[in-house]
Amino acid sequence: MSYASAKGRAPGSLKTLNQTPAPPLSDAEKAVIADRARAVKEHLPEAWDFMKALHAEGMVDGMRCLVSVTVFEGEDHGSDD
Repeated sequence: MSYASAKGRAPGSLKTLNQTPAPPLSDAEKAVIADRARAVKEHLPEAWDFMKALHAEGMVDGMRCLVSVTVFEGEDHGSDD
């Protein structure tokens, strides 16, 4: 059971005060968002699953909330090996 269902709301029904629908995206904005989403899927697939879960619960309004993706090539960030 999801958190939204436990609270008596349908998943994906974000309820906040004074919420207005997000404005439509331009083709350029769609391309930028698609590029960021591709980078997340490629470099952080577990983050992609997390973002999808947030969207399913109505906590984010989609991938437009993803502001930036930075990939650090050749850096060791504490890997387990």
